Amino acid sequence: MFYFLYGNDFKKARANLKKIVSSLRTKKPDAEYFVLSGEDWDNSKFEELLVSQGLFEKKYIVSLDTVFGNADAKDFILSKLDAMKAVESIFVWFEPKVDKATLSKIEKRAEKIQEYELSDGGGKKFVFDNGGFAPGDFNMFALTDALGNRDRKGLWVLYCKALEVGASLEEIHGLLFWQVKSMLLTLSAKSAEDAGMKAYPFSKSKNFAKNYKNEELVRMSGELVQMFHDAHNGLVDFDVALEKWVMGI
Repeated sequence: MFYFLYGNDFKKARANLKKIVSSLRTKKPDAEYFVLSGEDWDNSKFEELLVSQGLFEKKYIVSLDTVFGNADAKDFILSKLDAMKAVESIFVWFEPKVDKATLSKIEKRAEKIQEYELSDGGGKKFVFDNGGFAPGDFNMFALTDALGNRDRKGLWVLYCKALEVGASLEEIHGLLFWQVKSMLLTLSAKSAEDAGMKAYPFSKSKNFAKNYKNEELVRMSGELVQMFHDAHNGLVDFDVALEKWVMGI
């Protein structure tokens, strides 16, 4: 079975996700606990959790966190909704954004579903258009340019602006991780095709990578992954950790 939480009130949704998971783990102390996100998604690992069972407890408890940021993960998990509904393991799943067609599919299969929307309605809404933003909206990808150029002050200003206009920490973190990962890919790939990237972002990331030492990019990637998991396990405050990371590039 699975519970689905969604909406742009990130703090409230995150708090309830933690509450649900904590309650489940208290009731089922022998159940193994797993966290999967779009950043470290593995189709085979997810499928394994659907078909296997724990050593002492038949049920797993699995936290699925913003997997829709990974297109492959989204397609795969949507193809497994019926299996998720049928298994004894419990999946607690959060997405900050979900389109109507996808939500309809999930609603038909979820054990419980809850929306968390900011009540003031005054924040500026982002309008995605083929991976970018509609004219006139804040350009989130300015963050990746500042990171690539190693412009610490510019990145911090843009980070604050992104939060001001309503971007979630998940969105900001995901873009920064994508840029670091792209720079790393250019170090070992001879061409955009080898890296699985389009020509323009490959060329851009290759130039950006010159602003960092190879070991710095490896370290930065590891820090972002660790930060994501620590924040979602309640070990650090996501906003504090991310701002500190931004100021340390």
